[in-house]
Amino acid sequence: METGTIKKLTDRGFGFIGLTGGLGDVYFHATGLSGGWRFPECREGQAVEFTIVDDNGKPRAVGVRQVIEVAMPAVADPSMSGKEIADEIARLRADIRDGIGSKRELNRQIDALVRQAADLQRQKA
Repeated sequence: METGTIKKLTDRGFGFIGLTGGLGDVYFHATGLSGGWRFPECREGQAVEFTIVDDNGKPRAVGVRQVIEVAMPAVADPSMSGKEIADEIARLRADIRDGIGSKRELNRQIDALVRQAADLQRQKA
């Protein structure tokens, strides 16, 4: 999987992605978007990940999906109440459902919050 940033969009349903590391640009078409993402939602400067395929001798990006930075929850914050932990877990589950962020990373954050909630409950007992 490659990463890059949308450099240029056209009003004809295609654009160009600048590859991470300045290794050039690659063409993409609206039909190459994935994850329910639609072309009108694309923005120049947006981080994306994708696969490059050969299209009649020219590189083309397919499976293009936006990369959304997910803020790390305050897992290490011992002052979080049980309700705050539950709310954060619900938010992370919604992000997974909506395809926002890395599912693996979001699940890791949920696991950490569940451990924190268990510790909080043991302290109260």
